Amino acid sequence: MRWRGLGLSGILFFLASLSGCTTYPPAPYPKANWQTRIGQARYMDAQRAVTGDVSLRVAPAVLDTYTLEFSKAGNRLLLLTRQGEIGWASGLLARGNFAGPVATAPVHLRPWFDNTSRTVQKKTLVNLDSLPRVEFRLQP
Repeated sequence: MRWRGLGLSGILFFLASLSGCTTYPPAPYPKANWQTRIGQARYMDAQRAVTGDVSLRVAPAVLDTYTLEFSKAGNRLLLLTRQGEIGWASGLLARGNFAGPVATAPVHLRPWFDNTSRTVQKKTLVNLDSLPRVEFRLQP
């Protein structure tokens, strides 16, 4: 067996290397009392502009807790969830998976987190003159 020669120092090194990993709990699943808003969203960056359907589910009376699904022609392009300062993203526009503090989200995901939060709070959207950007048109 290859593991037999690893020894105590090798095992301790392996365990110490794992201690630097940060894990986040699974994204919260929307409850029945969450408010749902549907509409359109447009995402633009230097290479593309995509307009599609958006479904936004917001937790009542909890700041920055929501789930957003962005799709085009029935294909999900982005699933975005935020609970406080922690966010999760997956799908084609996420370019893989992201889980972690929203402040450390990749550049292409920041407009989604920023403008979704501002839309939920009914505030003016930000960074509409820069790329990448996201604009929402939601039904009341």
